[in-house]
Amino acid sequence: MAEWAYHQEHPSSWVPFSGNESSQLEAAFDDQATTACELQRSDRRQWRVDLVRMKLLCVTSGTTWAICRREYPSADAAWWEWQGDTGWQRYDPYVEGQLGAAQAAGRRVTTIFLLSYDAATPYRITWSSCAGGGDGTQCNTVYSRAEAPGATQRIRWGCPRREALHFRALPLHTAQLAHLTGWSVLRPGEWEAGAGDPIMHTALGEGGEAVVRLPCHSAAISCTFNLSTIEQALRFRPICPACSQAYGSLPGVQPSGTMQFATDMASCTGHSPCPTIVISYDFPGGTQGPRDPAPGVLYDGAHRTCYYPDSPLGWSCVNLLRLAFERGQLFRIGRSVTSGRDNVVVWGGIHQKTAKHGGTVAHGWPDVTHLQRLQSEAACKGVAL
Repeated sequence: MAEWAYHQEHPSSWVPFSGNESSQLEAAFDDQATTACELQRSDRRQWRVDLVRMKLLCVTSGTTWAICRREYPSADAAWWEWQGDTGWQRYDPYVEGQLGAAQAAGRRVTTIFLLSYDAATPYRITWSSCAGGGDGTQCNTVYSRAEAPGATQRIRWGCPRREALHFRALPLHTAQLAHLTGWSVLRPGEWEAGAGDPIMHTALGEGGEAVVRLPCHSAAISCTFNLSTIEQALRFRPICPACSQAYGSLPGVQPSGTMQFATDMASCTGHSPCPTIVISYDFPGGTQGPRDPAPGVLYDGAHRTCYYPDSPLGWSCVNLLRLAFERGQLFRIGRSVTSGRDNVVVWGGIHQKTAKHGGTVAHGWPDVTHLQRLQSEAACKGVAL
């Protein structure tokens, strides 16, 4: 649980509230509609807290104290920065923790304090409401006028800076397929006499070939195959050929490459004032492997850039694309529709947004049905959140 504290002077420092008092404050702060609350303390005096100005008032004496929420942010918490004379600077971790908690509760304003030797200087922080990031202002409320020099500065915040994702193409040997699918190898007599392979329509076990059964097998649909045919099928598509059960643990035929993320403060059409998530894909050229169209033949690499609004809609798309990339389902080696060239890295059947503007005809925004289509195309590849 987060710790709450009040300010004392001489020397200037934060003094923790009791555990019970911190619990009261945390519960009130977590309620977006609560701007002030009564605080029950062990003494008999009446206490009131302003959760916007972050002030504790002793109603009995009229004395006020600055208060703050103190909790170190988690590793995946949003980052917060303010713009000073020398550029953008990161807030103190405890301040980031308070700002993040306020944002998570649905608040759009809170007050932080900068401690000096004997005082706590208040800064009123306001920010935009985009889910994945945004900007705002911090105002030194000691100044009587907001336009006074140094009174107001810009702030910005956003989701954690994500590390690049790396995908390495795998040949998918028999042992890997067995482990990833969980198939079982059958002994003679464990399959119905005269049963055939659903793919090649040859007899199961013909010529002494091994016979395997996928976990999706049922009395209604037989998912039992000769080893060579199911190996070939699953190497190119992670779906049972008999019942269409997806095996999302199987990596697709995507070549080795990287997926990186950045932020562009310019908005996609129809999604202002949200910034833009910029996805960069890089695939170096190389030699095709056993799962590619022309094993042993060189192929050309590619660089692709895609754009999504930094909003709940955008992050729903990006998180699905991350999973599809990690499973090797976004790209493949083949023939380019635009250039007509063979042996190049091309899209793998899941359409993405390659422009911030222009609508669907330009593979850009706005596009109100993009997420639904993306989910449908990903599901066909065995990818779903």
